Amino acid sequence: MKKIHKLLFLLLFLPFFLKAIPIHEIQYVPNPTVNDSSLYVGQTVTIDGIVSFAYQSGGSSPKDYCFVQDSSGAWNGILVFIGYASDKGRATVEMGDSVTITGEVIEYYGVTEIGGFPEITVHNKGLKPHGAYYSSTNAINDEKYEGVLVETRNVVTLNSSSNSCEFDDGSGAIKFYDKGDNVGTFPSNGDTVLQAIGVCDYYSTDDIYEVYPRGNFDIVTSVNGTGNVILTPDTVSIDDTLDIDFAFYPGVDTVFGIIGFTQIYISSSIGWDSSTSDIVLTGDLQNADISINQLPSGAHYLNFSNFQLVDQGNITIKNIRTPSTPGDQSLFIKTGTDSLSALYMSDYPKLTVSTSSGSGKAMINPYYLASGINKFKIILTPNLDTALFTVGYTQLTIPSNLSWSGLYDDISVSAGALSISGNGSDTMPYIIECKHIDLVDTFCLRIRNIDVDSTVYSINFNIETGIDSSIHSLCGDQNIALVQNYLFDSLITIWEAQKPGEDGYSSGMYKETVKIRGFVTGPSVSFNPTESTTSFYIQDSTAGINVFTGEEDASERFTLGKEVIVEGIIDEYNGLTEIIYDDINNITIISDSGAYITPEILPLSSGLNERNEGKLFKVEKCILGSTPYLAGTGYNMQVWNGQSVIDIRINNSSGIPDDTVFTNLKKGDYISIIGIEGQYDSSEPYTSGYQLMPRFPSDLLLITPPDTTDAMNISIYPNPFRPDNGEMLNIDIIGATGGNFDLKVYDLKGRLVKTFGSNMASGSISFWWNGRNDHDSYLNIGPYIIVYTLKMPNGTRKRIKKAIVIGTQLK
Repeated sequence: MKKIHKLLFLLLFLPFFLKAIPIHEIQYVPNPTVNDSSLYVGQTVTIDGIVSFAYQSGGSSPKDYCFVQDSSGAWNGILVFIGYASDKGRATVEMGDSVTITGEVIEYYGVTEIGGFPEITVHNKGLKPHGAYYSSTNAINDEKYEGVLVETRNVVTLNSSSNSCEFDDGSGAIKFYDKGDNVGTFPSNGDTVLQAIGVCDYYSTDDIYEVYPRGNFDIVTSVNGTGNVILTPDTVSIDDTLDIDFAFYPGVDTVFGIIGFTQIYISSSIGWDSSTSDIVLTGDLQNADISINQLPSGAHYLNFSNFQLVDQGNITIKNIRTPSTPGDQSLFIKTGTDSLSALYMSDYPKLTVSTSSGSGKAMINPYYLASGINKFKIILTPNLDTALFTVGYTQLTIPSNLSWSGLYDDISVSAGALSISGNGSDTMPYIIECKHIDLVDTFCLRIRNIDVDSTVYSINFNIETGIDSSIHSLCGDQNIALVQNYLFDSLITIWEAQKPGEDGYSSGMYKETVKIRGFVTGPSVSFNPTESTTSFYIQDSTAGINVFTGEEDASERFTLGKEVIVEGIIDEYNGLTEIIYDDINNITIISDSGAYITPEILPLSSGLNERNEGKLFKVEKCILGSTPYLAGTGYNMQVWNGQSVIDIRINNSSGIPDDTVFTNLKKGDYISIIGIEGQYDSSEPYTSGYQLMPRFPSDLLLITPPDTTDAMNISIYPNPFRPDNGEMLNIDIIGATGGNFDLKVYDLKGRLVKTFGSNMASGSISFWWNGRNDHDSYLNIGPYIIVYTLKMPNGTRKRIKKAIVIGTQLK
């Protein structure tokens, strides 16, 4: 979509229960020439579909993408930004995966996509993607085909190069580009192509639509050697006996010819007894002729002829015996109109033979550290189907060049039985074993008090995994922690960077270059202001601060809990102290352990101030003083924290404006709210404009009273209470529904001084009282009587009276 994209609006914490909506509903716009932005921009959505293409971008920071469709045709496909390839926790998908994806709709350089780090669930693998939509080459240049698998026929090749060409059927050319580096060679200029398929996408630099073929199989010059074959299962365990199904689909429209012959090659490393009774044919292959040729090596050629592959045909080979060693087994397949013209498919299936031994992904945190006493967090996640492969054991070896005492008290694990062996020497290093971990989701091991001396430059814990302690091997996917002392030189605390100078509001280190370290509390996806800048918040044990740069285009890599070291200049923006880095080499993510910074509780009747700017706070119970109102790219509202008014800023990028809790808020509601204290003051001396900024929908909680019962009770606390010291009286009522109630306060002479409600609908409800009367004047200290009267439809009345005392601070 050819419109400069707005703010990157993305949720980090996503509601898993969102109902899936059709992709057509997200992509469709009634008049693309007037406005081609999705109507769902900034909203969190859930989609179901099948991955039609997955690829990784190039460059210094590769990114993973996929296209997903829930049906064929216009408006039915969309691009999904999965995450950076360097992110260990990112999802992994491939063509043919059935997925459910929850993320935020954004416009990025004219393309509608579901934005960074969405929640992705893979349900099934090896499915056939939704069919390509046939259209003329010129007609494909249209907004409605963005993200959609398209097809052209009988085209001539133009402007061919090593990574692209144009195809023209006479109506006008469309560019085909090798986006995923999957196409070996493109046809030469003047060549005729029977069929060309790929995913259509918008390329903003040239302001054109182009098509991404997924491999050589998408560019067809002959029906021979074409077709798609999906293997089920495609990943198996070693030393197993099982059935394998080959699902054949035409790769070319049958108007160009029909596949009538196929040959499957099974290598000698795969065991099979050469019995036709172990072959089951269904679909278009049901009545095919079968011949089997076994070579002296034990390999097999299985030939199938005299059939017509029009829709789908399946060959199931039973009692296949898998090899004893892991690895990929290539299953070479020929297809053709007959046996004489058949050619090998360029995209033949592979059977992955694997084992629990050595499986899993191990992420060692921190990535970077300094010499001295350190602690580590090792996170282990499965990378194979846990229904087929069980990881029940892991061990970790402490390198002998590290010093550690071998104490059990230094280790904690999330599951399993722990044991330690060795003495830390070169010949007997410490080995930490954990049995019965049953790795289904995540296993975590923490170890502390490891001394890293100045001669160590990298740390490899040699993590092994397996079924049990008798069968295990080195985990094939684990990172190495690097010792980079220079990163940790000259660090100051965030409070030192934040602390106001002589004027009392601007940092005392204004315009100085500093280096700080902290954990991300306000992720960049929630605070990026424009497509060309990046903004987020970090915090250490002393304070919090905004981090800003114009050198990264709306980066989404600074996610919650990541630990960073940043070097930059301290600046002030409308009163907000921030550190600005002008080179991406001046910021380093040193850890991604998922650290959680607990928000500090803002005391009752306390407000926001300069001292706490940039910190994460929680107001446990406050009253909504004004309904939210639209202001710029978000909403503003106010809450009462006891006797203090707090301004709340809701950014659209937080996703909160689309949440039902927010949309149903009304004045007087009791809420709990978490957010970053920020500041926006448009004029000097920048001493006001403090605001609390929630980050995502889970930061806003509507406080609802307990379930109503037939019982009636009123709870009052604290009693006595001191309004002049900021205290508020909490009044919690439990009452039956179906009636009305009055709640009033009287002095000892029986005079009415405060009315909370009269003839209000009964039920459970809460009130706060600041000690003021109905004229908003403070009452004198002393005793008062609060009276709750419940009136039911049948005429019965129940009344509760309680004494309350207004006190004062002793001098």
